[in-house]
Amino acid sequence: MTSFRVHDVALVNRALEQADAEIRAQGKTEVLALGQLVEHTAEVLAATRIRNMTVQWAQFRTRQTPNLVYVVPVQKGVRGKGPKARRRFDDTMMNKAMRPALYAHRAEVNRRFVALVERVCNSFNKAAV
Repeated sequence: MTSFRVHDVALVNRALEQADAEIRAQGKTEVLALGQLVEHTAEVLAATRIRNMTVQWAQFRTRQTPNLVYVVPVQKGVRGKGPKARRRFDDTMMNKAMRPALYAHRAEVNRRFVALVERVCNSFNKAAV
C-alpha cells in the first residue's frame, strides 16, 4: 500500500478536535480534498493506462477515517477465482494508476497539509492571547 505517513497523526487529530468549529470543519474538508485531488488523477490514469478498463472500474471514491484518507475503486471485485476474476488486478491498479497519481501530487499534498497545520497552530495562538 502506498501512502504518505504523518507522524503523530493522533496529536494532529487531537489538536483539530480542540480547535474551534470553523477550523475543525475546514481541516476535515481540506484533508478530504487532498484525497480527491489524487482520486481524479487516478481515474484518468486508470482509464488511459490499464487495458480493458471499464468505466465502472475507472471510477474511484475517497473516504476519510480519523487516522487516514483512502482512495478505492467504486466497483467491487469478484470474490474467489471465478472466470471473471482478473489475476493480479490489484497490483496493476496500484502500479499504473494509484501510485503514480499519489506521486504526481506529493508536493501539493505536503504543502497543503503543512498549511492546514499552520492554520490550526495560528488559531491556538490567537486563542491564547
